[in-house]
Amino acid sequence: MAATATDFVAKAASQIGVKESPANSNNTKYGQWYGMNYEPWCDMFVSWCADQIGALDLVGKYAYCPYHVDYFKKKGWWLDREEKPQPGDLIFFANEGVACHVGIVERRNGTVSVTTIEGNTSTSSNDNGGAVMRRERKYGTVGSKWYILGFGRPKWPEQPASKTGTWVHDSKGWWYKYSDGTWPKNQWLALDAWYLFNEDGYAVCDEWVLVDSCWYAFDKNCRMLTGWQNLGGSWFYMNPANGVMLTRWAFIDGRWYWLGNDGRMVSSTVLQIEGKWYAFDKSGAMYEGHVPTDAKGAIIF
Repeated sequence: MAATATDFVAKAASQIGVKESPANSNNTKYGQWYGMNYEPWCDMFVSWCADQIGALDLVGKYAYCPYHVDYFKKKGWWLDREEKPQPGDLIFFANEGVACHVGIVERRNGTVSVTTIEGNTSTSSNDNGGAVMRRERKYGTVGSKWYILGFGRPKWPEQPASKTGTWVHDSKGWWYKYSDGTWPKNQWLALDAWYLFNEDGYAVCDEWVLVDSCWYAFDKNCRMLTGWQNLGGSWFYMNPANGVMLTRWAFIDGRWYWLGNDGRMVSSTVLQIEGKWYAFDKSGAMYEGHVPTDAKGAIIF
């Protein structure tokens, strides 16, 4: 079966949380695959995703964004920024007129922004951040140092109406049946929430799963969990952007938390971390500045 835009987005989503290692090295499996490791890798990530689903003939294999833009323009598959992007489009960003970064469109948020999945990005560096992330991108001002330049639309096969489906429950669990009789397996799928289907096609439910060195948690309804979660009596924080469990230091809503190597939040305690002592209140937030004590000098949590 020919690869679809849905397959392309799902493959990209399965990589969310992957980081270059060590930091600031550009060392990634995407660069290794391409044959240009240790180089900026946003376009190599996009090309790798296409290769994984057998769609390089549609997406192209590139490591340099201006060449990739030319590829789409020569094929007549280029859309100006005024067009309405669709899931599976490539989104190109520019710096003062020159294409400098690329990602994959996950959805269009009206005329306000586009939700994307990108390689080599972060919240502190748009185009050299070292991680695969889900981002929400506003259009920006043409000619500025960062704005949406336009979109490349591969000639994906038509997504048939049969790809709508219904949930089915049997003795082994829940699976999602498309009306053409097929079902997703060994992939992520965005419906009303994010779901992960195993190699047999059953949705992961009420358990933890390790994917590409990242931990994810799913509730009894098979939905991927995000934000603060109390699981088994311990608090964990699942990145709202991609569901990845955070570990060690985490800056959340203006406060610092210690989530440990296993992701469990500490609270109401004093802890030595990397040779320094820190105190945490009942909510788990780290005390900053003066630590309150009672008359005997004991910390008041």
